[in-house]
Amino acid sequence: MRNYHVKSNLSKNSLKKLPNEIKNYMQLLIGKEFYGDCRFANEHEDEGWLDRDDSDNFVVIAESGNGDSWLLRLEDKIIYFLDHEIWDEPEGIRPMGISFEQFVIMADLLGQFEHDVKHTTTPPEEAVEQLKGQLHSIERSLVDNYPYDCYNV
Repeated sequence: MRNYHVKSNLSKNSLKKLPNEIKNYMQLLIGKEFYGDCRFANEHEDEGWLDRDDSDNFVVIAESGNGDSWLLRLEDKIIYFLDHEIWDEPEGIRPMGISFEQFVIMADLLGQFEHDVKHTTTPPEEAVEQLKGQLHSIERSLVDNYPYDCYNV
């Protein structure tokens, strides 16, 4: 597999590409970490974040702690997940089926969950079930689409 470089920085050009309502939120969220798998991208001057044919259709809005990225597809304003290990394969970027606003809510819920269970080795089953219900209320398929095991923080 060839080497790649995903910049976790949000360039000024990428910021300009965003719809105004999302751009306004991103300017408030830049650099903020909601939980271990979601830190909103930092503003930076660089452009050309990913060497893929479809990279112009996406803007990196956040990164995980392990090199994966959360993308916004400009065409439909849907959040996608980029798996850094298979980034250049078709399944390397997959739709989460949620809007930017739903993504922010998801990140906040997962951050609260991570904070609430950080001193436990295994999260209580009732807390996990509550989180699943909250994620399900955002989008029915979100629990199934979420790329990590978020219940064993």
